[in-house]
Amino acid sequence: MSDLLSLKDFLLISPVVALVVLGLSLLVLKIFFKDSPQDETQINLIRSFMLFGFVISLVLVNAVPHGETEFAFIGALMFEKVSGFLTNLLLLSALFCGVQLIEQERKEKALVEKVFLLVSSTIGLLILIWANDLIAAFLGLEMATLGFYLLISLKRTQNSAVESAVKYFVLGSFASGVLLYGISFIYGSMGTTFLSELVRAEEAANSGLYLVGWLLVFAGFAFKVSLFPFHVWVPDVYQGASGSNASFIATTGKVGFFVALLKVFSLKGGFEIETFLNIVQWLVALTLLMGHFSAILQSNLKRMIAYSSIAHSGYLLMGAIVIGSSGESQAFQSFIFYLTSYVVMTLGVFFIISIFEKNNETSLEIKDLKGLAAKKPGLSLLLAVFLISLAGFPPSLGFFAKFHLFSVALQEGFLWLVFWGVLSSAVSLYYYLRPLIYIYMHEDENRLPAPMLEGRLFKVALFLLSTICLFGGIFSGSIMEVIQRSI
Repeated sequence: MSDLLSLKDFLLISPVVALVVLGLSLLVLKIFFKDSPQDETQINLIRSFMLFGFVISLVLVNAVPHGETEFAFIGALMFEKVSGFLTNLLLLSALFCGVQLIEQERKEKALVEKVFLLVSSTIGLLILIWANDLIAAFLGLEMATLGFYLLISLKRTQNSAVESAVKYFVLGSFASGVLLYGISFIYGSMGTTFLSELVRAEEAANSGLYLVGWLLVFAGFAFKVSLFPFHVWVPDVYQGASGSNASFIATTGKVGFFVALLKVFSLKGGFEIETFLNIVQWLVALTLLMGHFSAILQSNLKRMIAYSSIAHSGYLLMGAIVIGSSGESQAFQSFIFYLTSYVVMTLGVFFIISIFEKNNETSLEIKDLKGLAAKKPGLSLLLAVFLISLAGFPPSLGFFAKFHLFSVALQEGFLWLVFWGVLSSAVSLYYYLRPLIYIYMHEDENRLPAPMLEGRLFKVALFLLSTICLFGGIFSGSIMEVIQRSI
């Protein structure tokens, strides 16, 4: 038993332990709140508990020392040097989503349950990015996605939320089955599911069962990160979910899923197999084109951002291909920088969406933004900053994220991928600028009441996101140096 559980193991997973304690504390709060109406004191207490739990978890991530590569729980979890940065990114993303959730849904009776589910999903995503075992990765993935399903379905006042949750659950369960089926093929052909052992399995390269297993695993992950043609669930789920829940899936969820995909396939050398590499390159091109061209056709703002998120999955897959093919640290830096930039920009847009949705049960249409600049010039400016950054205008954060990613891809000879990346980025300018035209070039039609910013912490979070979008690109060199020291 001592070989399975040791003090070192618990120190390595101490950030998760802190979140588990947070989750249990929230349940205890619910017991005390059961017979009393939810008031501002209770909301502040929930917010304080959440903040304290995430801050403690972040402190533990940076305080617990570990070497280049550490293993826990007989090798099921692996902690590399870069794990610290990625864990910080995931926890900070979840914390921002938690702040957003409490502000948007403070009137909901199930607020404690929703924060608990957010914490539970974050625990699952942490297990996923630390996993050195495919079974451990699957358990983390399922723990995260089950939280997603329930978060969406708890907004029962809207039929679209329940419909989205059921659709996500059915399709997600099928994708999880495909993933588990692939893992069973790999185990059947190799007798192990540990990545550190599979990476040395050269004798299995010609095994049909083994290769089919990896293809099924990739298909399962492709659904989770919304790659073409496994993307069809994204627009409906994002539109049906509240802005805070859609934000959590689009940012924190994508961090966990993409890091896991990268870890599994770059470690295994999957992107070095020529046939597989050719297929994945086509997936990049099709994901980029489908995401951007479909976004042009949308009239709903969340659906537009959903297709934008799909397109950004194409850019991230491009970075994963470069890493898997070259193994260069510069490629890894560019990938992490792009992932971080995507999280910041997407969080910012969903923060603005949640402000509109807070007092309106209907989902925000792009035409509802008409004349917003006259009513709320500050809010209009913030939305413009995030959309311009997503479009990649210099000197925004989004521009430098794409610049670094495309530069590394060109250096490694992926000219074809860069061509599709640049072309699709040009296409995206149309739909990213369209909301701004409604905001600044149309008169107010009083379609929606002027949105109100209330929560102080929410305002601070929104200010930080907009500041990073504005000045993060200018200081991208310093950010890249920080990333370089972490890998």
